[in-house]
Amino acid sequence: MIRCEHLATDSRLCDWIKDTWRHYKNESFPISGDYYYTKIDRGVWLGNIIDINISHLPLHLQQHLNERENHKIQRIFFRAVKEIFAEKFGQRLTEMAIKENRIEIVLV
Repeated sequence: MIRCEHLATDSRLCDWIKDTWRHYKNESFPISGDYYYTKIDRGVWLGNIIDINISHLPLHLQQHLNERENHKIQRIFFRAVKEIFAEKFGQRLTEMAIKENRIEIVLV
């Protein structure tokens, strides 16, 4: 029997990542979501590299990502960053940021 959880698409993984980021908080960012939303905003607007800590993701999500090639993982995270930025600032500004190569991520 094939379990559905093993059939996660790139789109589903992107949604899981965004959901995790919406709920992530720490001592410096005690409000859920502020940590990654602030990191993404600053990264795009200031041209900073957006470093993404894989250990912030749930183990099951890390396992799904480990089953994919590095370039696909990078593309999934890029999509998550792009979609979160678009939610806040709209598609037009997101397209401009992409065109200007202002979205740069690194996985740590």
